[in-house]
Amino acid sequence: MPTEVERFSDRLNMMLNEVGLPRMGQGRQTALADQLQVSPEEVSQWLKGESFPRTSMLVKLSQFLGVRSNWLMTGTGERSRAENGNNEGDTIEMVRPVNLPDASNDKSEQTELSQDAFEVALTWMKLPIAQRNALRKVIKELAAIK
Repeated sequence: MPTEVERFSDRLNMMLNEVGLPRMGQGRQTALADQLQVSPEEVSQWLKGESFPRTSMLVKLSQFLGVRSNWLMTGTGERSRAENGNNEGDTIEMVRPVNLPDASNDKSEQTELSQDAFEVALTWMKLPIAQRNALRKVIKELAAIK
Protein backbone atom coordinates (compact mmCIF):
# COMPACT_ATOMS: atom_id res chain seq x y z
CA MET A 1 0.00 0.00 0.00
CA PRO A 2 1.46 3.42 -0.93
CA THR A 3 2.52 5.81 1.81
CA GLU A 4 1.17 9.37 2.12
CA VAL A 5 4.35 10.80 0.59
CA GLU A 6 4.08 8.37 -2.35
CA ARG A 7 0.45 9.38 -2.94
CA PHE A 8 1.56 13.04 -2.83
CA SER A 9 4.20 12.22 -5.45
CA ASP A 10 1.56 10.57 -7.67
CA ARG A 11 -0.68 13.67 -7.48
CA LEU A 12 2.27 15.98 -8.14
CA ASN A 13 3.42 13.99 -11.17
CA MET A 14 -0.13 13.79 -12.52
CA MET A 15 -0.52 17.57 -12.29
CA LEU A 16 2.91 18.17 -13.83
CA ASN A 17 1.76 16.03 -16.78
CA GLU A 18 -1.37 18.18 -17.07
CA VAL A 19 0.58 21.46 -17.16
CA GLY A 20 2.92 20.06 -19.79
CA LEU A 21 6.22 19.68 -17.95
CA PRO A 22 8.60 17.13 -19.50
CA ARG A 23 8.14 13.52 -18.43
CA MET A 24 10.29 11.87 -15.76
CA GLY A 25 13.75 11.19 -17.15
CA GLN A 26 13.28 13.86 -19.82
CA GLY A 27 13.99 17.02 -17.82
CA ARG A 28 11.04 17.20 -15.42
CA GLN A 29 13.19 17.56 -12.30
CA THR A 30 15.26 20.40 -13.77
CA ALA A 31 12.25 22.19 -15.27
CA LEU A 32 10.37 22.19 -11.96
CA ALA A 33 13.48 23.16 -9.97
CA ASP A 34 14.02 26.12 -12.31
CA GLN A 35 10.36 27.13 -12.06
CA LEU A 36 10.39 27.11 -8.25
CA GLN A 37 14.00 28.24 -7.81
CA VAL A 38 14.97 25.25 -5.66
CA SER A 39 17.61 22.56 -6.03
CA PRO A 40 16.98 19.67 -8.42
CA GLU A 41 17.82 17.30 -5.53
CA GLU A 42 14.94 18.71 -3.48
CA VAL A 43 12.54 18.31 -6.41
CA SER A 44 13.81 14.78 -7.02
CA GLN A 45 12.76 13.76 -3.51
CA TRP A 46 9.22 15.07 -4.09
CA LEU A 47 8.90 13.43 -7.50
CA LYS A 48 10.11 10.06 -6.23
CA GLY A 49 7.89 10.10 -3.12
CA GLU A 50 10.78 10.38 -0.68
CA SER A 51 9.76 13.62 1.06
CA PHE A 52 7.17 16.36 1.24
CA PRO A 53 8.01 19.94 0.27
CA ARG A 54 8.18 22.71 2.88
CA THR A 55 4.93 24.60 3.31
CA SER A 56 6.23 27.60 1.35
CA MET A 57 7.15 25.31 -1.57
CA LEU A 58 3.80 23.53 -1.33
CA VAL A 59 2.04 26.86 -1.74
CA LYS A 60 4.25 27.74 -4.75
CA LEU A 61 3.59 24.32 -6.27
CA SER A 62 -0.16 24.67 -5.83
CA GLN A 63 -0.10 28.13 -7.41
CA PHE A 64 1.96 26.88 -10.35
CA LEU A 65 -0.33 23.89 -10.86
CA GLY A 66 -3.60 25.75 -10.22
CA VAL A 67 -4.72 23.37 -7.47
CA ARG A 68 -5.43 23.74 -3.78
CA SER A 69 -2.53 23.04 -1.46
CA ASN A 70 -4.66 20.79 0.72
CA TRP A 71 -5.67 18.66 -2.27
CA LEU A 72 -2.09 18.41 -3.50
CA MET A 73 -0.82 17.40 -0.07
CA THR A 74 -3.61 15.06 1.05
CA GLY A 75 -5.81 14.32 -1.95
CA THR A 76 -8.87 15.54 -0.05
CA GLY A 77 -11.18 18.47 -0.71
CA GLU A 78 -11.66 20.38 -3.92
CA ARG A 79 -8.88 20.07 -6.47
CA SER A 80 -9.18 23.38 -8.30
CA ARG A 81 -8.24 26.70 -6.75
CA ALA A 82 -10.24 29.89 -7.04
CA GLU A 83 -9.13 31.91 -10.06
CA ASN A 84 -8.96 35.26 -8.29
CA GLY A 85 -5.24 35.97 -8.23
CA ASN A 86 -4.67 35.28 -4.54
CA ASN A 87 -4.77 32.32 -2.20
CA GLU A 88 -8.47 32.51 -1.39
CA GLY A 89 -9.85 29.04 -1.65
CA ASP A 90 -6.48 27.54 -0.78
CA THR A 91 -6.91 25.54 2.37
CA ILE A 92 -3.59 25.78 4.19
CA GLU A 93 -4.21 27.64 7.41
CA MET A 94 -1.47 29.21 9.48
CA VAL A 95 -1.78 28.67 13.19
CA ARG A 96 0.14 31.08 15.36
CA PRO A 97 3.00 29.19 16.99
CA VAL A 98 3.53 29.85 20.67
CA ASN A 99 7.33 29.81 20.49
CA LEU A 100 9.96 29.84 17.76
CA PRO A 101 13.69 29.32 18.12
CA ASP A 102 15.73 32.51 18.17
CA ALA A 103 18.75 32.01 15.91
CA SER A 104 20.68 34.75 17.71
CA ASN A 105 20.56 32.96 21.08
CA ASP A 106 21.42 29.53 22.37
CA LYS A 107 19.32 26.91 20.52
CA SER A 108 17.73 25.78 23.76
CA GLU A 109 16.21 29.22 24.38
CA GLN A 110 12.87 30.10 22.79
CA THR A 111 11.33 33.44 21.94
CA GLU A 112 7.70 34.25 21.23
CA LEU A 113 6.74 35.31 17.72
CA SER A 114 5.43 38.86 17.85
CA GLN A 115 1.85 39.57 16.83
CA ASP A 116 3.22 41.95 14.20
CA ALA A 117 5.40 39.26 12.63
CA PHE A 118 2.53 36.79 12.63
CA GLU A 119 0.17 39.25 10.92
CA VAL A 120 2.82 40.04 8.29
CA ALA A 121 3.27 36.30 7.64
CA LEU A 122 -0.48 35.80 7.22
CA THR A 123 -0.69 38.71 4.79
CA TRP A 124 2.34 37.40 2.90
CA MET A 125 0.68 33.99 2.41
CA LYS A 126 -2.35 35.65 0.81
CA LEU A 127 -0.35 37.59 -1.81
CA PRO A 128 0.01 36.38 -5.39
CA ILE A 129 3.50 35.07 -6.18
CA ALA A 130 4.34 38.08 -8.41
CA GLN A 131 3.71 40.47 -5.52
CA ARG A 132 5.76 38.31 -3.16
CA ASN A 133 8.68 38.37 -5.61
CA ALA A 134 8.46 42.16 -5.92
CA LEU A 135 8.41 42.53 -2.12
CA ARG A 136 11.41 40.20 -1.77
CA LYS A 137 13.41 42.52 -4.03
CA VAL A 138 12.38 45.60 -2.04
CA ILE A 139 13.24 43.92 1.26
CA LYS A 140 16.66 42.86 -0.02
CA GLU A 141 17.34 46.40 -1.26
CA LEU A 142 16.27 47.90 2.08
CA ALA A 143 18.40 45.41 4.00
CA ALA A 144 21.43 46.41 1.91
CA ILE A 145 21.05 50.10 2.83
CA LYS A 146 23.25 50.96 5.79
